[in-house]
Amino acid sequence: MVDISNPLLPYVAGQCSLSRAYDVEVSGSYAYVVSEELFTVVDITDPSNPSFITCVGGLNVPSDICVSGMYAFVTDRYDLHLVDITDPHNPQEIYWTGESQSSGIDISGLYAYISKPDGISVYNISQPANPISAGYYNSWGSGFRFHGVYASGTYAYASTNCGLKIYQFYGAGIEETEEKTTSPLSFKLLQNPVRDNHISVQLQNWKDENINLSLYNLLGQRIKIFHLNKLPSGENKIRLQIQELQSGIYFLKLEGQATSQSAKLTVLR
Repeated sequence: MVDISNPLLPYVAGQCSLSRAYDVEVSGSYAYVVSEELFTVVDITDPSNPSFITCVGGLNVPSDICVSGMYAFVTDRYDLHLVDITDPHNPQEIYWTGESQSSGIDISGLYAYISKPDGISVYNISQPANPISAGYYNSWGSGFRFHGVYASGTYAYASTNCGLKIYQFYGAGIEETEEKTTSPLSFKLLQNPVRDNHISVQLQNWKDENINLSLYNLLGQRIKIFHLNKLPSGENKIRLQIQELQSGIYFLKLEGQATSQSAKLTVLR
């Protein structure tokens, strides 16, 4: 653990001894670390004194890890592994598929982007236990060799032996839309990530209208709907109660008579 509160004077604040750690992802109070054969969970509630919780075996020289909601996606020499981390003290591997020689993974919305030496695989993970191949870019014969990948929106940014390459993928499902300022009906989040028991939203509408805001999880399932009946025209600031939500990534979708807009939000508990 390195304290970077002063970027000019970083220092080691704490450590947890693990053998040959390759990559790490942090979510909430936990760090998820992949090593030569193990998936390890570390409690980082106190960064100066991180503590080992548990580990799961079965990896074969992992290359990358990405945490999304209650799942961790891990790439290794032969497979893509999916680990259920709903209970960080008892992680469970629930799926793996043959994605040999994977070197990196990142997630944007409902899609996982996996880099391999000869291209990028795209999987629909709306049902994490049953990822479905949604696309593939093959660089065979181009001289490109892919290494890491970062995904944002519909774009994948890949590091290659020939520099940075940017690819765009148009998939189906719930995606974050650009903020709309000229639409007769639009909204924006006033805080993100959300740490309270409510989501603060600013909503702009040009006329009195019945409006619905729906909350979706990463599986694409609608888990809550907020009915805003006859909201007066103009700028409205509202609070949406979410006491029951766990930490994770969600999508808030505005549904009006002729408008649809969505935004990704993170809930931290």
